[in-house]
Amino acid sequence: MRRGNQYSQADEYNNNIVHWVWELYGKGKLLAAVDSRIVTEIEEERVEVVLVLGLACCHPNPHHRPSMRSVMQVLTGEVAPPEVPKERPAFVWPALPPSFTHGADSSLTASQLVPFLGVGEVTGR
Repeated sequence: MRRGNQYSQADEYNNNIVHWVWELYGKGKLLAAVDSRIVTEIEEERVEVVLVLGLACCHPNPHHRPSMRSVMQVLTGEVAPPEVPKERPAFVWPALPPSFTHGADSSLTASQLVPFLGVGEVTGR
């Protein structure tokens, strides 16, 4: 879903559309990822919901990704899309379970977690 002449913007992210869309989202320009020839103004809000949902599904920590049930509820309009941070979170191994990120006791210490920033291309499923 790229605009015709903006392909070069994505090139600087090694053609990774997730990085590109997340940066646009952080700048408040999410709809710049959409080809304006295929989306009308009426559809823009819905397209934005789908793009935010897509970013949530691409969260580097699998524990923060929405369930398929939640995805369906967003797509059918039953619930609002999940909140997604404006900056793409760093990939950390091992993935932090929700209990660890909410202050519960855990056997892992912060020094045991390895962030993968700038190490190279790490992709999910």
